[in-house]
Amino acid sequence: MSDCREPKTVERIAPVAISDGMNVGEGFRAIARNCLDQLGTAMTLVTTEGDHEAIHQCRVAISRLRIALALFGPAVDQAEAKRQRRRLRRLAHALAPARDLDVLIERIAPEGSVQLVSHLAVLRDEEVSRAAACLARPDTIHTLTVLRAWLDKQEAAGALEPFAAKALDRYRKSLPRKRRRLRAMDDGELHRLRLKVKRLRYATGFLAPVFRNADAAPHEHLLARLQDKLGTLHDMAVAHSGVAVEDLAPEYNAELRALLTHKGASRGKLLRSISRLLKRHRHAPRWWRDETGETDGTSPPASPDSSLSA
Repeated sequence: MSDCREPKTVERIAPVAISDGMNVGEGFRAIARNCLDQLGTAMTLVTTEGDHEAIHQCRVAISRLRIALALFGPAVDQAEAKRQRRRLRRLAHALAPARDLDVLIERIAPEGSVQLVSHLAVLRDEEVSRAAACLARPDTIHTLTVLRAWLDKQEAAGALEPFAAKALDRYRKSLPRKRRRLRAMDDGELHRLRLKVKRLRYATGFLAPVFRNADAAPHEHLLARLQDKLGTLHDMAVAHSGVAVEDLAPEYNAELRALLTHKGASRGKLLRSISRLLKRHRHAPRWWRDETGETDGTSPPASPDSSLSA
């Protein structure tokens, strides 16, 4: 499994200390520091306690930070922001095996054989140890130290609220508005759609405090459900493609494929659920502009975006 769903543990994230009185640079620094603080706390848990759940928190923090860099990059030093995002992506990839095995165990534990679950747990713990070693390396610490020093120097004039509104407009428009377009998507396109949903979800969490009289909570909840459904669909795609875990005996891999296929809802059912959630999103008010939502007939076309690997 090359990508994992994110369990509902994001509530551990401290609120971002931003307000409508900030300029763009101040907002960027506050959001990026929040992400770095989350990452630092989770890294400590991994390196000192071998906490496998903290691996997930590290990956969430890295993802949030990469999205923040993509969001604000054009307003600050875009070239350096892109370089920082690439470095963070490499770090996230180094943590992926431990988290992916953890997700597998969570999904199959009730029905899987004791032998399979125990063996996966051993492999997971080995990967957690490798992840802890990676996070404790001097070059990892140096990368994050340089990143914090860089972001503390970033300045950008202009009021934060109009910048935030335009960003949310842009991210909203990137989601599909036609049912037939969703049905025609292959597994890779559906995975990229999940990244777009995640990007909008995190941007909403970052920027909601800027709009003092708006209620972003229903929108965040809707996006979280949409992201979860798309994650399930991705897990099923991996299962049907013949997922295999290195160092796992062939009979265990056969059991694993059967379990994942059995546990997943049908692709058609999931696509219908995703379609309904996308329709609700299309017709929901743009809470940051206090107006009714766009419909299929009135939405402008989405502009291309190359920052979906966050």
